[in-house]
Amino acid sequence: MPTARLARLFPPAAREAIRAAVEAEERRTAAEIVPFVADRSDDYRNVFWKSATVGAIAAAFTAYLLHSVLELWGAQPFLWITAPAAVGSAIGYLLAGVPSLTRRLAGAELLDHRVGQRAAEAFLAQEIFATRERSGLLLYISLLEHRAVVLADSG
Repeated sequence: MPTARLARLFPPAAREAIRAAVEAEERRTAAEIVPFVADRSDDYRNVFWKSATVGAIAAAFTAYLLHSVLELWGAQPFLWITAPAAVGSAIGYLLAGVPSLTRRLAGAELLDHRVGQRAAEAFLAQEIFATRERSGLLLYISLLEHRAVVLADSG
C-alpha cells in the first residue's frame, strides 16, 4: 500500500498509466521493468544536528548583535547567554524537516550515496535478479532527494 504522499503524487489513474507504459516497453524489449518509488532513501539524522548547531550559532550571534548594536539587554545576562542558543537550536532542529534544507545540509555526495545504496537494496528485495534471461531493470526514484537510479541486471 502506498504512503499518503505517494498516493497523492500517483493517484490510481497515474499508477495505471505507469503500469501500461511498463507493459508496453516490456513487450518491445527483453527487459522486465520494475518501477520503485520511495519517499526518501535515508532519515538523514545528521542533518538535524547540523541544523540545530547552525540555529544555535545564528541565534547566539543575533543576540550578540542585539546587545552590542542596539544596546538591548533587558534581562539577566545568564538568559542572554543560554536562551538564544537553546531556542536557536530547537528552531534549527525543527527546520531540518524541510525537504529543501535537508537536501542542502546533507550534501549531494551523501544524497547520491544513500540513493545508490537504497536502489541496490530495492534491487535485491524486489528480486530483480531472478528474471528470465537476467533482464531485470529497476527504475528507482527517491522523492526527497530528487534522484533517480536505473539498475540493470547482467542480461
